[in-house]
Amino acid sequence: MNNFRNPRRVIVKEEIVAIIGDMNLAIVLSQLLDLSKCVNKNDDPKNGVTFELDGYDVWMSITANNLLDKCLLNMSDRSMRTYLNKLCDMGFISSRRNPLCKFDTTMQYMVNVDNILQAIIAKGYDCKITDL
Repeated sequence: MNNFRNPRRVIVKEEIVAIIGDMNLAIVLSQLLDLSKCVNKNDDPKNGVTFELDGYDVWMSITANNLLDKCLLNMSDRSMRTYLNKLCDMGFISSRRNPLCKFDTTMQYMVNVDNILQAIIAKGYDCKITDL
């Protein structure tokens, strides 16, 4: 039996860096984009992410600490929450508290794919929703 661990990876696309202007913010948005595609595969509290469908919207519950781990960033939880707030201010993600459980303090996030796509196209990139 080996004790090897599978390496984790972070992939950031050029167009995401171009619309964000900051590599760490681009990493966070890229990870949220990737996580939002896994709604049927990763809805597992042991994985640190749970999903809630609200109509066509996919809301993810994830802690700042868990997102830090997925992004491979070395910063505080508070810094990650600041990054998430910046992405909200830019209109690339939305946030809310769990509307079904008032005692749940974990924030939920939804990626605003249309806003991201519009920003990428405005920067001159040829991009479709399937490219994200």
